[in-house]
Amino acid sequence: MSEKQQKWIGLLILAFVAWKVMGGSVSPKVDGPLTVLIVRETGQSSPALARTLTTLRNGEPAAYLAGKKHILTVLDDDAETADGQPAPLLEKFKPYPVLPELLLISGEKLIHREPLPATPEAVIALVKKHGGE
Repeated sequence: MSEKQQKWIGLLILAFVAWKVMGGSVSPKVDGPLTVLIVRETGQSSPALARTLTTLRNGEPAAYLAGKKHILTVLDDDAETADGQPAPLLEKFKPYPVLPELLLISGEKLIHREPLPATPEAVIALVKKHGGE
């Protein structure tokens, strides 16, 4: 590889790192409502998680989600349908290496996933970041 090619590669890497540090994302920003899926293990509940889920369901974040027609869904990681089959929404995006986990879904497409943030406000910020304004 020539010295000129090495410099270009170095500049590209530097530009990418700067872009990521400034909040760049490869996740697309979408129009329309999102499904905000929280996958959890019921046996691993905590007071902090309970507060976050309660606020997302009933507080100001709940009003925001409803106003934008987003759908909040909280499921146990081994939830089943009435006939004992694994819940299709969970099966589609398996595995769930870290619980609780937040998934933002547009239609049938996964837009973003990460461990559930510690606060409802952080969840709403991610929804807004990925197009849920």
